[in-house]
Parts: sequence; structure tokens; C-alpha cells
Amino acid sequence: MIMFFFGVGMTAADKNYLSSEMIGEGLSVIYYPVWAYSVERDGMVSTMFIDGLTKDVYHEVFDSFEYNGRGADVSKAVELNPTQHKCPNCGFDLPVSELSLYYYCANCDRSYTLEDDDYHSVELKCASHENGSNYHPFWRFQFAIGETDTVGKFSKILTGEIPLIKKSKANNPFYLYIPAFHSGNLNALTNLGGRLCRMQPELSFNKKSQPPSADMFLPESEGLELARFYWNLLRSKYMFLCGEKYDFESCDIKKGELIWLGLNRSYGGPKKVNFKKAQASYI
Repeated sequence: MIMFFFGVGMTAADKNYLSSEMIGEGLSVIYYPVWAYSVERDGMVSTMFIDGLTKDVYHEVFDSFEYNGRGADVSKAVELNPTQHKCPNCGFDLPVSELSLYYYCANCDRSYTLEDDDYHSVELKCASHENGSNYHPFWRFQFAIGETDTVGKFSKILTGEIPLIKKSKANNPFYLYIPAFHSGNLNALTNLGGRLCRMQPELSFNKKSQPPSADMFLPESEGLELARFYWNLLRSKYMFLCGEKYDFESCDIKKGELIWLGLNRSYGGPKKVNFKKAQASYI
């Protein structure tokens, strides 16, 4: 924004008419919502400025906020009413995250989704994988091309994917695995999802519920779009898969199943990294 205003200022100098080649229009005015949220803590009043789109706090001043302007409010934002999530069964606090679509109660081992402003109990399915301790959510879509619907049959068309070719899982359904958790490293998520699609892990589900290590933030509809990307990623390695028969729209994909996989390493979870003498934590 600073670069834009600097460019506009240079363009507007000593000119009655303003045009901008950067946006290709005579003039654009862009509105975006910002919350000014004043709170009192230990007798101290501070105001946090919250980006209404990303929900990030980008500035805080230690004073109350009073707006005396007369501008017209043309936004369609709803009133911000922070509410603590409570387990409808035991009243225990549920983890708070603006990204989460799924809530797990660590007190009574129950899990919920939030739909139409109400809690709906759902089953938390945890599958052992890589003997990991970090459990991350994935959408798992059963995928088929005509009568090609098992790992063994897909091994015949994805001939270079050696991890698929294992007799013990030849009759297993073929799945597309879509990471449904947040991470700043998109390349790592792409590699992880693609690797799981290629190796088709044999999963055994735990009878005892395991607490998840990451929030589920990706709804099924968006998971389906990501499944399209992963399938095209696999197709890109083989020229003969470019035909219409192997197009994503021509294939059969079942309703998504939400599962948590245990992984050796955390993809986006809390983890400390040492940089020479400094130590940083990231999520």
C-alpha cells in the first residue's frame, strides 16, 4: 500500500487528472473491514486493531478508541461477539481457533462440529501411521476410474509408483489423501499429500480416541478441489494419462471421510527450531 500511494503521489503531482496504469482504471477505492476492539486488563485499557478478513491483530495501542468521523459505513459486517466454546456434554472449555471446523473435548473425549450455530457430535477416527505421536486431520476420498478402483488396478496405470505395488494391499480401495490442517509450508503439504496418495498406507484405526495435534480447517468442498489438484499432479508424470478417460470430472469419487493420521513429524504443529544462538518457536 505504501508503494502504491507513493506511485500515485508521483503521478498526481501538478496534474488535474489522475490515472493509474497499475490498476488500469481511472480511480479505485477499496474498502476492507477493521475491528477496533477495546479491552480492559488489570485496570489497563488497550485497543486491538483486527483485520476483518484475516482475523489477525496487526496493531495494538494502550488507550481506548473513539471514532469521531462522519464517514458512511457501507460494510456488511456483523457485530463481533467473542464467545467461549463449551462442551455441550460436560461444560469443559473447547480449544479456541478461528480456523477450526472441528472441536475436541479433552475432558470427556467427545468431538463436535459446529453447524447452524449448534454442536453436532461426530466420531473422531484416529489411524496409526508411521508410529507418530502427532495426529493431523485428512480428508480421504475413495477414487475410481471406471472399473479401476483398487490399489492393484491403479498399480497397472501408475506404473512408476512403486509404493503402490504390494500384494497385501492389492484389493484395498484406492484413496486420495488430502491434508485438512493449516500450515505455512504449502510445499510440505503438497509433498505429504502426494506421498500418501502414491503409497496408499494400510491403516488400522485406534479403538481409543487420541487427542488431535492440529485443528481441522478445510471443509469437504475445498478438500475435493484439492483432490482434483493431487490427481492432476499424479497424471502429469505420465503422458498416456492425459486423455479424457482420466480427467478428474470423468472419474468417480465417493463422499469424503475425515480421519486423523499419526505422523513422525509435525507438519505445522508447535515445534522449536534453533538458529545459531537464537531460538524461535513457530506454529
